[in-house]
Amino acid sequence: MQADAYLGYNIIYRLVTVIEVACWAQARSYFEEISKESTAAQEALATVAGLYVVEKKLEPVKGITVDEIAAQRQAFAKPILDAFKVWLDQILLSVSQAGSVAKALKYTLNNWQALNRHLEDGRRNIDNNPAERLTRNIAVGRKAICSSVVMLAANVLQLFTV
Repeated sequence: MQADAYLGYNIIYRLVTVIEVACWAQARSYFEEISKESTAAQEALATVAGLYVVEKKLEPVKGITVDEIAAQRQAFAKPILDAFKVWLDQILLSVSQAGSVAKALKYTLNNWQALNRHLEDGRRNIDNNPAERLTRNIAVGRKAICSSVVMLAANVLQLFTV
């Protein structure tokens, strides 16, 4: 299951045979929040951007198999991630553990294994943005329906209170 690190999903990971695949967009957002105040966050964002460059190069390749996608990620994204992990560990030792930089670093490190699962299988995405785009349409539709039902109920109530 590909998702952000919402704690509510942990029960699913424990009860069902599901592989947790974390979302790099979520990890990136922690660094984006503090990028104006932290050069470490800016460096992290540049590294994550490199991962997305690898993904972007795989998109237009017609007929590429999931095994080939995984192999390309191993060849190009894994070295970036290996170096990034070393960097994250080093930077974490040099920042205040109570600060926002440490929070971003710890989020990434605590989810490291799940964040790297897209390397193993070409069917897995680097983030869950495609799924979120699909559910956003459902949520917008649901909100419109709920709003209509509330308006209908208000009109009915008004009829009976006259």
